[in-house]
Amino acid sequence: MKRTSLYLLVIIVMLGFSLVVFLEGEEEEGEQVDYQHKIKEARVVSYLDRDRRWDLLLEEVIEPLATDEEQLERIVAHQVKEGKFFEGEQVRYNLAVERLIYDQQSENLELRGNVQLKESMGQEIKTERLDWLAEDQKFRTDSSVIYLFNDGQLSAGGMIVDLTEEIIDFKAGVEMTFNFEGADNDEE
Repeated sequence: MKRTSLYLLVIIVMLGFSLVVFLEGEEEEGEQVDYQHKIKEARVVSYLDRDRRWDLLLEEVIEPLATDEEQLERIVAHQVKEGKFFEGEQVRYNLAVERLIYDQQSENLELRGNVQLKESMGQEIKTERLDWLAEDQKFRTDSSVIYLFNDGQLSAGGMIVDLTEEIIDFKAGVEMTFNFEGADNDEE
């Protein structure tokens, strides 16, 4: 009787273990994967005519799983730890952003989530969405934006930064705050 109980116990334990392994395998197969490739901890450097255009240190890079030809040209990066945009040999902008989408064909960038773009001269752009239009050499956003500069800040409902003409065009609800500092004055 003892021997039969022991065999029965061993069989029950083995069946239980097999069931657990089977259920775990089902969970992994049920996971929705929306990417073709995933790379952890990546550094991406882009060059144009032997000049460095940008240098990005990324937490994760994925190639989306897509059948649409347009979607196949896109690369998505999460958590840009350190990003630099160059003008000649000098860093023009430092970038921090939660999500970056790069279109390989047009070379446009979509920056999404807590975008912070700091210019080397001290100015800074903060917004939730910012697009880089490579052909036009412009940054553009239709979401609210804060532009910080040495003597104050400007907020607006959108903007276009034309790097070729060196013009910043703000739109919709523009408000500006100046910092006045002097011998007897440290007010805003």
